Amino acid sequence: MMRLARRTALLVALCLFAAVAFPGCLRVEQPPPDLSAVSIGPPPEDYEAQIKQYFRPTLLDPYSAVYEMRTPVRGWERGNDGLMRVIWAVCGTVNAKNRFGGYVGQRPFLTMFHQGRIIGGLIDHEPPKYMTSVIVDRCTAWYGAAGAR
Repeated sequence: MMRLARRTALLVALCLFAAVAFPGCLRVEQPPPDLSAVSIGPPPEDYEAQIKQYFRPTLLDPYSAVYEMRTPVRGWERGNDGLMRVIWAVCGTVNAKNRFGGYVGQRPFLTMFHQGRIIGGLIDHEPPKYMTSVIVDRCTAWYGAAGAR
């Protein structure tokens, strides 16, 4: 329990530091004007299996996980080099059992793909409200720009 509290405190501290030091990295930026024109290849075919495998180590009981996934859409992210890139994005929710054997409730997640493979993802395990907001804001922007539901 103490270990989880330390990890959560560290995550909160890092996110707050990032919000102050790099204010652009937590806000959702406008999509590139040529979002649909950028050639990024086809969407990943096995995205569901990749997402389950990616998040498996972060769940206490990964075999109990119930996922609701949306279809892949074009998204955008600013890379470490400062350049905007177009990626495939998949958002959804996951509900898995906790230490007591009960389901924790739907937790939002987002994943980003490049060349058919996951390059990053976030899942909101213990929702500090800003993490949920980051995931929901990005997913809303990505799916809104694609005109998807």
